[in-house]
Amino acid sequence: MPNKSTRSDAPAPTATETPQTPSPAHKIYPIVKYGHAILEKPGAPVKEFDAELEQLAEDMFASKYAAQGVGLAAPQIGLSLRIAVVDVTGGKNPEAKIVLANPEIVHAEGEAAAAVCDHQGAERKGRGV
Repeated sequence: MPNKSTRSDAPAPTATETPQTPSPAHKIYPIVKYGHAILEKPGAPVKEFDAELEQLAEDMFASKYAAQGVGLAAPQIGLSLRIAVVDVTGGKNPEAKIVLANPEIVHAEGEAAAAVCDHQGAERKGRGV
């Protein structure tokens, strides 16, 4: 009986087949540390979701995966822009990737509201977070 681990029944590639091109390399941004000034100010709103912003989102996913995170906002990579990416699958399910442009907290209760208030200071406590 032949050893199947060294035998391949797959046909050899022909000259007419086009090889798969690898995806373009993504930029891995360094993560800004707590206390950096950019984390304290509101980012600029996204006005158009164009190819450049799509590339930034993909770079943000790559940076998030490199840091083994679940989500990443543009200010966390030093960009004052209102965009964030989320993937709770760690890259295992590409369809689970979420890009948030101009996100807003419209309502929060309990621990979520307390965390936002504690982080952003007393001036936010009376604003219905």
